[in-house]
Amino acid sequence: MIEKKLQDIVYENFNITACLVYGQVWREESTFFSTMGRPRKINGFFYFYGCDGIYRLKNGEEKQAKKGDVVFLPPLCEYESKFLNSEKKNVDCILVNLLFSDENGNEFFLSDDLEVFTPKDTELIRKAFCKMLNLYSQPIKKTAEMKSISYKIISYFGTLNKESGIDISRYRYIAKGIKYLETDIKQEKSIEEIAKMCNISSAYFRRLFKEYSGLSPISFRIRKKLDMAKDMLVNGTMSIVEISDYLGFENVTYFTRLFKEYEKISPAKFRNNARQN
Repeated sequence: MIEKKLQDIVYENFNITACLVYGQVWREESTFFSTMGRPRKINGFFYFYGCDGIYRLKNGEEKQAKKGDVVFLPPLCEYESKFLNSEKKNVDCILVNLLFSDENGNEFFLSDDLEVFTPKDTELIRKAFCKMLNLYSQPIKKTAEMKSISYKIISYFGTLNKESGIDISRYRYIAKGIKYLETDIKQEKSIEEIAKMCNISSAYFRRLFKEYSGLSPISFRIRKKLDMAKDMLVNGTMSIVEISDYLGFENVTYFTRLFKEYEKISPAKFRNNARQN
């Protein structure tokens, strides 16, 4: 099976083929869990909603997770976990298990090590995981909405993982440009203007950004806008013309052509398929 990195798939066109969500309760009599000798087979994001935890890996390394943290649990990972200081809410932890395939239909898994993330936007992450659990608990599951939230979770932690090393690497020179391209909705600045923000030439900015993301700044910008468009098509009420205008495309014809080129389907069909699911 193909291996990929969490921080790299943020910039790829991939599919979530399965999404399974579980609310877990850990009390005094059942606070220990182990995958030693029986490693995980699926990618997982584990949210500590109402307790703390300690993970001991196969090599003896220990990692601690506090309430509000998210632990990435990769396939093939073996560990022992203990859950502490439960606040005795309805659930202590929320587990989101995911399967992926690339744009050609080939299944892949994330090969990163077990990692504990402390989100900067704690309320955003809390709402995302609680919403996932609520949607999964419904008799008729809104699969498209669940996948949309899952893409956001992956994007958030993949970007967080990558940003953690920006300031201590050669990419610190383009940190302002990276953050602009990753967070600004309108994307109105030219590449030359973004390079000027970083006090470097546009050619050097393009080269470093391609090394950092695997995409040229222009391709990254298009990919980012189309990902936002997909979310708006699934969860919003704006028309396709309004979405095109909001995201700063030249016109709806150009937006539709790019969408079909990257997603192999028109925006209208993408929205209809999402609503039918």
